[in-house]
Amino acid sequence: MHPDCRFGLSHVIMLACPVPLIAVMQRSPLRALMHCESALLGQRLASLPSGAVLYVQADGLDVVECPARSRARLHLTASGQLGGDMIARADAWPFADQSLDLVVMRHSIEISAQPRTLMREATRVLADGGQMLIIGIHPCSLWNAWMLRRKRATGIVYRACMPWKVEAWLREAQVHVERRTRYGGVLPTTGGTRAGGGPLAACYMLQARKRSIGVTPIKLRPSRPTPVVINASMAGAARRQQTG
Repeated sequence: MHPDCRFGLSHVIMLACPVPLIAVMQRSPLRALMHCESALLGQRLASLPSGAVLYVQADGLDVVECPARSRARLHLTASGQLGGDMIARADAWPFADQSLDLVVMRHSIEISAQPRTLMREATRVLADGGQMLIIGIHPCSLWNAWMLRRKRATGIVYRACMPWKVEAWLREAQVHVERRTRYGGVLPTTGGTRAGGGPLAACYMLQARKRSIGVTPIKLRPSRPTPVVINASMAGAARRQQTG
């Protein structure tokens, strides 16, 4: 059972990070990149219609809001449960099917031990016609190499995911990517962050929409009676045979 727990127009699920990961996220290069990212995300959110919004992101990141809304804070506990204002399993979010208009997943796939489970739940709670924003560090960027070095040094949980794999997971739930954006500088330095980016840019943002394909019943039209043309000469011969 997934009760519809709407206590406002916005909900927040924070994926609690270990202390080493929070420390890495506070390092100057990554902090500057996240600042650039927040500005871009704010512009994208401002262009989307209002509605029930769910944020699923790494703990320690600011929540980039649309106009001020009430929200609930949830986080992923060490036992894999969701805690905070509600208690639930990480693979069974406490929201009804198709109950949310927008789901923002910001660096949540990278730090989750079950990224596909997160994506499955995110697409489940997304309403038909609703949109998703998925943000991650691109595995082919130098920023990913920078994060992997920090991972070896600190033992943090981190694994970047290729955008094409994320898109494949989305298609399984009939969620289709409509816009792809690369942003952030090439070099992992405080001066190497910028909103626009090329094929070597730090991060990617996927904007997708859910389009459920249903079966449309076909309405059958009643057939009109077809008139039968009778040859008059043949009809007369038949009457003569009957009278003869």
